[in-house]
Amino acid sequence: YTCTEDYNTGEESCSGGPNRFVIFLLLVSMYWGFQVNKNVSHTTTCGVAATWYFSTVVDHKPTPAAFKRTMTTGFGSVCLGSLIVAFLQAVRAMLRGSRRSPARCIAICLLKCVESLIRYFNKYAFAQCAIYGSSFIQSAKATWNLFMTRGILALINDDLTGMALMCGCLIGGVVSAGTGFGVGYMFYSDAADPIWPTVPILLAVVGFFIGLVFCQLVMYPIVSAVICLFVCYSEDPAAMNRNRPEEYNRVVEAKPTWGDVYRTYGGAQVAPVMGPVVTVQQQQPQYGQPQQQVVYVQQPQTLPQTQGQVVYAQPQQQGQQVVYAPPQGQQMVYAQPQQ
Repeated sequence: YTCTEDYNTGEESCSGGPNRFVIFLLLVSMYWGFQVNKNVSHTTTCGVAATWYFSTVVDHKPTPAAFKRTMTTGFGSVCLGSLIVAFLQAVRAMLRGSRRSPARCIAICLLKCVESLIRYFNKYAFAQCAIYGSSFIQSAKATWNLFMTRGILALINDDLTGMALMCGCLIGGVVSAGTGFGVGYMFYSDAADPIWPTVPILLAVVGFFIGLVFCQLVMYPIVSAVICLFVCYSEDPAAMNRNRPEEYNRVVEAKPTWGDVYRTYGGAQVAPVMGPVVTVQQQQPQYGQPQQQVVYVQQPQTLPQTQGQVVYAQPQQQGQQVVYAPPQGQQMVYAQPQQ
């Protein structure tokens, strides 16, 4: 690998180096493997959380079953979603190794933003894969529907678990730093001046980062479980009220707006609204017939939400009556009086 520089123009040309396409493929392979391992853990944790959410009795070992589903029916979805992120990471790494220019900096910034959005989106898409066993494309569509129509963003905005977990990780890092400094003090307190303050401080810094990283690895399943519970509640809030009533009451007491999601999408009975009575005057009939009058009356009736009912009743010969009950829990009576 040799480089030559033209003294007249100042341009540098290199030859004999490795193929950039091969380097790009190696980067994709490295990032892809890392993302797959990370998302397998995330999807498995989501499967365990979904088992707790949708069942009243949890098996003693739900994790092996969730891991089996992830590595069999859901492994293709995990690999596809991870490949998208790995590709963007590899492109960004190649741009960082290229020459400095304003266009390069702008491209790196844009790729970083797109990568962050896809990472954020994939977390909820993989939760859909773990809950329903759907493909990545179907899960992505369902996730987009959650963001657009089901109000999951309102629930995510109230999430404070990330701050709490980060504080726990920082506490773990501080404890590790104190431990490292204590070890350095025990072994190097009687050493010479250059060694005594340097080594304990260095051990404290290294211990802080080690403790921070290990605590983040331990806390990551909790983050995955929280994401899965958000998706489960947005999809079917009635399941939590039915299967976990104590936890549901505690959540609603802490955040009453969560009850609005249940009343909107969870199958709660909506109070019927009485409509006005409209009288329609028809034209004067011919052949000396008396004037007819049609009255539309809206009456409330408690009906099951998920089932509609249509009743066609033909009473006596003097008049006709049609009763239409829509699935929203209301009943419309269209009565034509006696002629």
